Amino acid sequence: MQSRKIAALYDIHGNYPALKEVLKQVKKLSPDLVVLGGDLIAGPMPLETLSLLKRVSTTFKTVGIMGNNDQDIVDIYAKKRVGLSRKATEQLTWIANQLSYKQVSFLRNLLPSISIGNYFFCHAVKNDNTTVFSPRQNKAYIEALFKGVQESYIICGHTHIQFELSLPNKKIINAGSIGMPFSNQFGAQWLWLEDNRIEYKRTIFNQQAAIQLISQTEYPFKNEFIANNLRSTISLSQGYSILNTLIRAQNAQHDLS
Repeated sequence: MQSRKIAALYDIHGNYPALKEVLKQVKKLSPDLVVLGGDLIAGPMPLETLSLLKRVSTTFKTVGIMGNNDQDIVDIYAKKRVGLSRKATEQLTWIANQLSYKQVSFLRNLLPSISIGNYFFCHAVKNDNTTVFSPRQNKAYIEALFKGVQESYIICGHTHIQFELSLPNKKIINAGSIGMPFSNQFGAQWLWLEDNRIEYKRTIFNQQAAIQLISQTEYPFKNEFIANNLRSTISLSQGYSILNTLIRAQNAQHDLS
């Protein structure tokens, strides 16, 4: 499958107002393909976000990748045990309880990764959607996470920071996050790919309108979401601190296994 113009939309996290504004720009650019990079609805407005994504798929050719939170929601809906914190479990259970079987099936059918022309799309790393890495880590370690990928461009998300990292014969491009970006600038983050040219996008949306809309939801962590993602953003320095904490915990877990 070859596509010249691709919009890569990652880590929406149920931020319907941000996604709605991004899609206005996407529509003007008229992509050949829209890639949904995972963690689509884990946030304050899951049903509205799903409805909007469904409309996107009727306008543009669309493919979706399974994010870690998408898998968690599928598992919680199926009454499986998930190894998450109490807070994360409460959040994702609130979402799962609102979904129909058909909506869960949409999440269940998301792909682990996709190859399109010279691009390899995944949520986190090649073989799983949970591994956290930072571009500040050892390059040999990062290269091993994508061993076997033949494409020249690796497009990922998961860590909510837009970055580019050059490896031998490859580039890793992180799309950032539409719904919960770690950034020193306000705005929804996404990627535009055209003829092997990468363009980082940042879409401004109406903060006050978004705050008002999300404050009216029953989302159990709406005040925290509003403070961190609408009134302001989590800064890059804060974001890297969060990643470092997650990486240490991840390494400790590996040492125990």
